[in-house]
Amino acid sequence: MPISFTETLESLKHDHYKPFVLWTIAVSAVLLLWVAWFVGRPLPLVAHGHDGLLTAVTLPDGSAAWTFRAAFSPGDALAHVVPGSTALIQLDGLAEPRFGRLQGVVGTRGPAAADGRIPVDFAVDAAAFKVPLQDGLRGRARVHVGQATPLQRVLAALGRRHVTAEAAP
Repeated sequence: MPISFTETLESLKHDHYKPFVLWTIAVSAVLLLWVAWFVGRPLPLVAHGHDGLLTAVTLPDGSAAWTFRAAFSPGDALAHVVPGSTALIQLDGLAEPRFGRLQGVVGTRGPAAADGRIPVDFAVDAAAFKVPLQDGLRGRARVHVGQATPLQRVLAALGRRHVTAEAAP
């Protein structure tokens, strides 16, 4: 025997679905806020330099000036590495990694090498370093060049892909 519409509505009055609906709305709101935070929070943009070499240059007054040269792969972040930017230089081969951290300042950028990587020179303050520096130490450099949200990064990557796809014959 079919149930009438009014009997169906009457049975809903006795059903306990409201707490489930409220719980679902609350969980959905929390998830939506978390996704908005994750997509909208700014993250640092960092340019990474590899195969770096620390060298000492003797100045006319007899003191030594330290420079660090690292090779950077061409990319968007490298375009923002400008003279005067600060860098964190991590030297390899020391007893502990924390001993090998130096602050550097971007100096000059050289022309691209045969492998396409671009050398960047950094001025290093040896006085702030607690361990005596040695000529020829190897390491890598990180230059903070700005901030971008994950959403901005995805949209920029999609834009580059779209532009390169249109430019292809």
